[in-house]
Amino acid sequence: MGIGLGTMLISLFIIFPAIRRVNNLYTTSLLSPGGSGISFELIFTFFIVAIRACSFLSNSFILEEGKVASFLLATTSIVRLRSSIMKKKMLFEAVSFLLLISILRFTIEVGLSKQAATSLFLSASPSWMLGVAPGHPLWTYMAEIGPILAVILLAFLLCRTISSSIFGGLWKYINLGTILSYVLIAVYWGAESSIPTLALLLQGMATGHIPRMIYAIGLGQLLLVAGGHLFDKDSELDYKRSLVMKTVAILSAWSPTIIILSGKQGSLVALALIIGGYCIVRLESIEDSDSDAIFTFNPLAITQWNLLAVCLFFATGHWCAFDGLRYGAAFIGFDEFVLVRQAILLAIDTFGFSHILPVLGLPLLAVCNFLFGQNNHGKDFRFNQLSQMYMMYGLITATMVSVTVICVTIHRRHLMVWGLFAPKFVFDVAGLVLTDALICLASLLYSGGPTGERVPKTER
Repeated sequence: MGIGLGTMLISLFIIFPAIRRVNNLYTTSLLSPGGSGISFELIFTFFIVAIRACSFLSNSFILEEGKVASFLLATTSIVRLRSSIMKKKMLFEAVSFLLLISILRFTIEVGLSKQAATSLFLSASPSWMLGVAPGHPLWTYMAEIGPILAVILLAFLLCRTISSSIFGGLWKYINLGTILSYVLIAVYWGAESSIPTLALLLQGMATGHIPRMIYAIGLGQLLLVAGGHLFDKDSELDYKRSLVMKTVAILSAWSPTIIILSGKQGSLVALALIIGGYCIVRLESIEDSDSDAIFTFNPLAITQWNLLAVCLFFATGHWCAFDGLRYGAAFIGFDEFVLVRQAILLAIDTFGFSHILPVLGLPLLAVCNFLFGQNNHGKDFRFNQLSQMYMMYGLITATMVSVTVICVTIHRRHLMVWGLFAPKFVFDVAGLVLTDALICLASLLYSGGPTGERVPKTER
């Protein structure tokens, strides 16, 4: 363990200078003459990451990790709200993001309760907030119809997205496969609904094979994405367009499988991820670009994206313990047990919303200015920026795991070492390995290769 801890700490001291060094590879130095390169957002990001890392040294905070992450995310949201009020713009996005975090906070409270039906939130809110009895049919209809409407809304949003002139060719057909998968998910949930009318309407359909069809479509889409990347010749002018198409395609290929494995909450969580990402992207444009900044990106936005991913892990009913795994998700669409197959499905359900989608969707933060028409940098700058963002995301994850290793080392003789600290260590290490693998995969998929042109450097 000492060797592993030493390796993790050394890697942390290597990653941060590497992030700064990337500036000198393709782009100019962002420091103005006499500038220190230290901004408020960088300092605030450092304290947020440090506070969350130090919370791992307490077993009480480990048990409440989801609540701590939502509190820190809400703190960053309040800072954005303050800037929004002062500059009188993006107020709707700031309030919406804060409201989303509040909803996730209550969802985490319910998800961490093993007796969700008797939790304080579920037993109290229906009666005194809406005046509807807990056993009223209204709650049944909302629980059954809500996820179906949410997945239909996801299909509509994707359809609107691919109708843009940006999408075309193979990438458009990949997204059409996702729309078909969303329709199959709605049919599958409707057939299993407890609403008699809806279940009777879909009674004659063979819905037992729908999950397998969705898995097959998703696997085919991933193969098409890989093939499209090999034959895609993106030039300097359309690199950002290619980056948007690839990101949307890879997310749409993964999302149906993750949603159906997560159960009927999956579509709602996917909407929360989309809304949260949209708010982070829009609120990032509030702050004026700092000429003395070290990075080509906003470090606070990366921290918010990382915290949002942590909140979604706990909001989907998971926690860092072996009894926090949703073992039933591994058997959706299958009755027989096959070790490798069920292990893959269980891993996708556990890390889908917290690792797979956030890591693969990170480039959308890099191209936010392009999407909203704020600037038009070249391919080399965008590749430089994306590399820095992935290294920063990996640095935050590695920092958390390093502190977890220190925590386990300190509490190795603690009474709860096997019940609390060891499972936390296993989940964090597995998450770090998966994150690093996804970052390497995303770097190969999204890079496209630099053009070799250099932006002239300026004097410091």
